[in-house]
Amino acid sequence: MKKLFICFALFFISYGSYSQFLITEGKTSIQSNKHPAAIAEMPYPVAVVEAAIDEYMASKGTRGSESKGVRIFRSHVLAPAYPVKNDLYFKVEKKSRQEKDMSIVYLVIAKTGADFKAGGHEEGVEPGKILLQDMAPFLEDYFVTVQVREQEEFIKKVVKKSDALVETQKDLEKKKKSLDEQIAENLKKQEDQKAELEKQNGVLESIKLKRKTKN
Repeated sequence: MKKLFICFALFFISYGSYSQFLITEGKTSIQSNKHPAAIAEMPYPVAVVEAAIDEYMASKGTRGSESKGVRIFRSHVLAPAYPVKNDLYFKVEKKSRQEKDMSIVYLVIAKTGADFKAGGHEEGVEPGKILLQDMAPFLEDYFVTVQVREQEEFIKKVVKKSDALVETQKDLEKKKKSLDEQIAENLKKQEDQKAELEKQNGVLESIKLKRKTKN
């Protein structure tokens, strides 16, 4: 594993990274046992980190499976210069109830074929820390991509609502035009009716005058 660590470190240095995570080490419980793990604190929600890990590993040619909240990638080669196969166990948890958009990633690396439950995977901690840091640019890009996609979807909803409001405005304007026409017609009828009333009152007065003349 020492050779693996040296080769993997050289590969990482040559690759470079523009994003830094807080990388530490400790232990995590997987399959009812405590295992030494590389630990990273990431400023992204759990669901985003899990999806990004799946895509990152797929881009490296390894497909994983999920078991009891742990993502397992078997027979993965960490460094092309040292083609030893390892099984990678990723566990992602939210940092706290107050920090739901922060995640803690635990990575346990064990040699493929080894008895995982037996423990003793300390040699995988340093390569695990390097791997987590190596994932930083990918996760950062992935998170931005997710944000762009979500913003685009939000904009589509805003545009749809805006278009609906425009159509509603058109309908209201049509109704208003129709109502204005009805009001204008009603006013004309009122004027006509007023004129008719005056005319009929005039007729009535003429009739009354005839009656007075006869008397």
